[in-house]
Amino acid sequence: MSLATSLTACGLLSGSSDDVPSQPTGQVEKPKLKVGVFSIVDVAPLYIALDNGYFKAEGLDVEPVTTAGGPDAVTKLAAGELDVGISSYPAFFAAQAKQVANFKIVTDAYQACDGHSRVMVRQDSPIQRPADLIGKKVAVSGRGTISDLAASSVLATHGVDPSKVQWIEIRFPDMLAGVQNGNVDAAVFGEPFVTQALQTKGTKDLFDIASGPTNEIALSGWGALEKFVTANPRTVAAFQRAMARAVDDTGDRPRLEQIFAGKLKIDPMVASLVTICRYPKTLEAKRIQRPADLMAEFGVIPRRESPGSGERLAQLDVAPLLLSPPAPASSAAAPSR
Repeated sequence: MSLATSLTACGLLSGSSDDVPSQPTGQVEKPKLKVGVFSIVDVAPLYIALDNGYFKAEGLDVEPVTTAGGPDAVTKLAAGELDVGISSYPAFFAAQAKQVANFKIVTDAYQACDGHSRVMVRQDSPIQRPADLIGKKVAVSGRGTISDLAASSVLATHGVDPSKVQWIEIRFPDMLAGVQNGNVDAAVFGEPFVTQALQTKGTKDLFDIASGPTNEIALSGWGALEKFVTANPRTVAAFQRAMARAVDDTGDRPRLEQIFAGKLKIDPMVASLVTICRYPKTLEAKRIQRPADLMAEFGVIPRRESPGSGERLAQLDVAPLLLSPPAPASSAAAPSR
């Protein structure tokens, strides 16, 4: 996925910040936080919280730090270079399953919907259906990522063995050129790159990867090391509260478009057309288990030998990784007895 080349602080948002209290209710253990971000629409609530003063109201000074993508954020979290970071769920779950480090998911980030991620081909391509991808080169942002796994899942529902496809790792910003010049036969695009590709009129849609078994799948979350969460409970709760307030503001599309254009450097015309899905406010174990089960289905992480009907497929149970909702600020600030 692409880097955010410039993280401006021009205060694009206004309105609800007028009634933000100037002082936090409680004392946080670590006021200054380094938070890993990259140029995807999933990160919008963080910038809303910054621009509307929600972090400041909680006593936090949040510094967005650009990463090369979710796996890079997870690596930097494990190394102690970040306090919190955003990634697609597979990067967190793969690191947890391999015992790279112990993580906690602090808050949910984004959930898929129709149109957000699509497999696309060149306009004059002879590829017309999923089965035509057998033996073809298909670009993904990385193997074992949510786009790779979701595309494989949809192919499987159409009777196509994903192992018969040649998966090629290419950064999202380079996929359109790869398809147009014939370096790859197809690519799995995610927003805003879906809209950018469609605007060129040189590509066409093959299928949506958030369909069938992957419909509305959880895509990404904000995570931290378990030891950081344990050592800084008031700090993490303050971050959760600020992000929850920001999620409440995501129903205002013009404000999101300001974030996309101003912070993520997406072309304003593209920003006005981007498919916007859901920014969940709560961490639901059953929903967030789905990416882990998808990973187990395709051998990225170990699977259980004989799960019963309706039981999780992955050995990894994500429920213990999910952080509980924060207490209200007044309760969090109350002295212990």
